[in-house]
Amino acid sequence: MRTKINLFISALMFLFVGAGCFTGILQTESISHKTVSDPTSTEPPLTTKIPILNPTNTPDSDIEKKFTYILDQEEINQYCLEFPMLTIYEAKDIGGQFYVGVLEHNNISLVSPETGDLYPIFTPEFSQGHLLMIDYEYPWYGYIMVDSPNGLGEWNFHIVNLEDGSETIIANRELYNSIPLHVYSSIDSGILYLSTSTFEDNFVIDSSRVYAIDLNTNKATLLIDNPETDTFMSVISASNGYLLIENDPPKDQPTLHLSLFDIANKAWIDLQQEYPASMPSMEYPYLIWKNSNRFEEPFSFTVFNMETGVSVVREITGRDAYDPIISNGFAIVQASTGKDRSLNSVILYSLDGWEVYAIRIGIDNVFAADATIDRGNVIFNFREIASVSDFSSYLCKIPLETVISESLVGIEE
Repeated sequence: MRTKINLFISALMFLFVGAGCFTGILQTESISHKTVSDPTSTEPPLTTKIPILNPTNTPDSDIEKKFTYILDQEEINQYCLEFPMLTIYEAKDIGGQFYVGVLEHNNISLVSPETGDLYPIFTPEFSQGHLLMIDYEYPWYGYIMVDSPNGLGEWNFHIVNLEDGSETIIANRELYNSIPLHVYSSIDSGILYLSTSTFEDNFVIDSSRVYAIDLNTNKATLLIDNPETDTFMSVISASNGYLLIENDPPKDQPTLHLSLFDIANKAWIDLQQEYPASMPSMEYPYLIWKNSNRFEEPFSFTVFNMETGVSVVREITGRDAYDPIISNGFAIVQASTGKDRSLNSVILYSLDGWEVYAIRIGIDNVFAADATIDRGNVIFNFREIASVSDFSSYLCKIPLETVISESLVGIEE
C-alpha cells in the first residue's frame, strides 16, 4: 500500500467511469417502480417505559494497561494510501477493495488498495445533492442523499447489495415524512432499522417511530411507535435481535435516557444507567454509551455486558475525544494525546480486558476519524489540517496484531 494517488489520474478515472467503462458494479433502480412496501401497515404499537436508573461500577484506574503504537512516516508509507487534496472518510473494507466517501466529489468511490485509484460509484440524483450518512453490514451498503447541504429537504435512502451489484431506494421523505436530520439507521442480519421523527410547531413531537425493513424483500414494518410526548427516538444500534435506542427531548435539553428493546419478543428490557447517557453503540453482548450529553465531549463511557449483567465505566484517554463506538471486541475513540492538540490518535479499549492501545500518528496537525476493526485490521482515515490549499488525507489499514505486538508501554496524555 505504498502507492500515492495522483490527482490527474483520479480525474481521468472519474471521466473514465462516467463514460460507462465501469459498468456491472451497480444498477440503480428508479424509486417510481422499486420502493419499499407501505410502512404504515403494522400490528398495534407498543408502549415505551423509562428504564430503571442504577449506578454502574467503576474499575480502579491502575487496572488499565496502556500502550502506544507510533504510526511514523515509515509506517504511513507501508500501511496507508495518500489522497492529495481530497478528504476521504467512512472507509469500508469489502475484501480486496475499499468503499469510501469523498468529500470534494460528494460521492462514494471504490478504491483499489494496490494502486490507490478512485472509481466513483454513483452520481447524486439531486442537483445540489449532499451525502449525509453511510451505513454498512456486508453485503448491504446504505447511504442517504439529500437535496441540499443543510439536510432539511428531500432525501433518498439508497441500499446496495454488494454481492449482485443491485441498488434501490429503500426509503425517502415521501414515505416517512421525516427530514433527513431526524433519520437514523442501523443494519443487522439483513434488516434495516430506521428511526424517524416528525415535529409540530414549537418543537412539539408529532411522531417518533422505528421501522424494520427486510432488505431482501423491501417490506417495511412499523416496529415501535413511541407515544411519549417529551422524548423522541434518535440514535439506534442493532445487534443479535436487540435495539439500543437514545431518547431525546425535542428542544436543546439534556438527553433523558437510553432504552433496550427485544425485537423478537417485542418487549422493553430495563437497562441500568446513570444520567447523562447518549450515543449508544451495540455489538452483542456488549453495549456502550458515553456518559455525557449528546453534543458534549465525552470523558468516560459505560460498557454493559448483557450476558453477565456487569456494567463498568471506562475513562477516556487523551483530550478532545469523539464519541466511542463498538467494533469487533473493542471500544474505539479518536482523541488527542501527547503535546500536540490535533486529533492525532485512534484509541482502542479492549472490551474483555483492561488493555488500552493508542495508535498515535507521528506527524503534526492531523485529524483522525472513522476508525473500525474489520477482518483483523484497524481501518481509519486521517487528514492534514495545516493548510487548505495543500493537504492530503490518508486511508490506513494496519493489522491489529501488529498494533498490539509492536506497541510501547504507556500513553502520553
